[in-house]
Amino acid sequence: MMTLRVQDLQIPCDSETVIKNISFKADEGECIVINSSVLLLGTCLLQALAGMVSGVAGQLVFQGKDLAGTLPSKEFSKLREQIGYVYRHGGLISLLNVTDNIALPLAYHYNISRKELAENIHRVATLLGINELLELVPDDLNVTQTRMVNLARALISRPRLILIDAIFDGMPNIHKQVVIDAIQKTQAEERFALVMTTRQHQLLELATAAYELTENGLEQSTL
Repeated sequence: MMTLRVQDLQIPCDSETVIKNISFKADEGECIVINSSVLLLGTCLLQALAGMVSGVAGQLVFQGKDLAGTLPSKEFSKLREQIGYVYRHGGLISLLNVTDNIALPLAYHYNISRKELAENIHRVATLLGINELLELVPDDLNVTQTRMVNLARALISRPRLILIDAIFDGMPNIHKQVVIDAIQKTQAEERFALVMTTRQHQLLELATAAYELTENGLEQSTL
């Protein structure tokens, strides 16, 4: 089943940069890897896919609805709840500790008991090996820990699409396999579609399809 279809997308990235000619699709259970030597371009693309960017032209069809169109705000918000986003920098709420940051999607959007919530937090924290971080606050975390907490928050709500922005950029090798194993295990169980950006052609072992991203568009790569 197709989760995401992008056709002729044009994305304003900053005052001088517009990404053009973006077309690809992601079915449930697939992993799309997008390589870009300029990480800002990948970030702009993922933010557009998450519905965070205004002024996007073209088609951005998620779960059969065009997020680049004129959806009613309530319907748009419900669709956004089904998208998990893993930031390359920041992304956590500084006033909340790690436990509450991870819990946020479930606690805010779903009617779930405190016992179920605690069980879900324990499950995803154990999967990523971050139990010792749960009582810390975002300012206590390094870059790698922040990204892993972001990933835990994206995984916990069982979304239909997860967008991961250059999670391995500068990450120590000791953590990379933990992240790969967690993504593969969870995706095999949940069958969400996955779009990941990277540079240096990482993540190809995860990829169903791989692309090169420049300002001029997206070109498919050979795996």
